[in-house]
Amino acid sequence: MTLDLQVNGYLNIDFSSEFLTLEDCRYACQMYLQQGADSFLPTVITSSKIVYRQNLTILASVMNEFKGAIPGIHLEGPFISPKPGAVGAHNPNWCRKADFENFQQLQEWANGHIKLLTMAAELPGAVPFCRSVSE
Repeated sequence: MTLDLQVNGYLNIDFSSEFLTLEDCRYACQMYLQQGADSFLPTVITSSKIVYRQNLTILASVMNEFKGAIPGIHLEGPFISPKPGAVGAHNPNWCRKADFENFQQLQEWANGHIKLLTMAAELPGAVPFCRSVSE
């Protein structure tokens, strides 16, 4: 069984796009699974709160249609370093400090489906934050 831990989108459908629709998300997931992956984690990168609310809700809804083939969501950010070089392709204006309350809001929008979190371990408060989100 193969599990792809980071799929940012497929067929020009970006899971972090402000223009993501339920139909496009469903199509991208269906087509990705038909290409040979047994399962995968759709990935949402550092985004605005508006995009997080919209896209995490869409992904959580679509996950229910694929019964186990999409076991969770990979959240890549927003708890990453905004420093040049470290921030990569992420918008540094949307980076956040490690904040459990903020994570809980994201997890609520994702209906509890955030299963993998990419974050910067060097951020202040990162260790207790990791303990909190992994409980």
